[in-house]
Amino acid sequence: MTYQDDSSSRPGLTATRRGVLLGSVGAVALSHMSRMSLAQESGASAVLTALDMEREAVAAKLGSLTRKHTVGPYEVSEHEHNGRKFFLATGGIGKVNTAALGATLAENFNPDSFFMVGVCGALDMSLKLHSTVISSELYQVDYGRRENGELIRFRAGALPFGDENLEGWTIPKPWHDAAATLVNETDMRSVHLAPVCSGDHFVADHAYGDLLNRRYGVYTVDMESAALAQVAATRGLPMLTVRTATDNARGDAAVSDFEENLLMASARAAEIFADLAAILPFGA
Repeated sequence: MTYQDDSSSRPGLTATRRGVLLGSVGAVALSHMSRMSLAQESGASAVLTALDMEREAVAAKLGSLTRKHTVGPYEVSEHEHNGRKFFLATGGIGKVNTAALGATLAENFNPDSFFMVGVCGALDMSLKLHSTVISSELYQVDYGRRENGELIRFRAGALPFGDENLEGWTIPKPWHDAAATLVNETDMRSVHLAPVCSGDHFVADHAYGDLLNRRYGVYTVDMESAALAQVAATRGLPMLTVRTATDNARGDAAVSDFEENLLMASARAAEIFADLAAILPFGA
């Protein structure tokens, strides 16, 4: 955060008042440093949602609200869950909103891991509504090179030349193993560990949904998760998403199904996330 002392241009600002002003600025900076130090000492995770309803569901499951922070345009709630700190905030829909919030949380709270929790569209035909997917891998599917009317996809941030590169971001093996344990202990029809994809468009198209499913082997599509994976990767930190299906992204009823199932799906995703966060081997 950058502070600018413009006291010399303000009439009537005495040396004493100026000292008070600078002291206040220092206190704000110290508060910022204290938050980062606290996160480093105890271990902390950043949890992002796109919608307020998703955030409310996560907050209810994390419980134990310990503090609230205002950082720029964001309201961040601090929670204690199983002896670990979680900084929870809503960034809005889409990859840019998510990346902006992710970077802000990283700079202000120094988390050692990231999570995206909320709802999604189902792509795999075996995935029923209200089923939850924990990401084993994440792809950004609207980045690449447009050529001859087609999008040649590359890993987001890579130079979009040469051979097609569909590499995604994977979760650490200890996290994969912990997530697999949770899946195995839960009804297999309702919780899955599988690839997830993201793009800045709401998918309600049979042909495109089929293409994503076949090409990436993905179970779900959302509009944020892969952007947060990219932010986490730049810092060498682990990230995963927990998403519950509100709609079949291949169908014409996707919008109405989304609206009808949003509340229940948000609650289900939050429940699975809280269970998973309790068993993940942080720092492994």
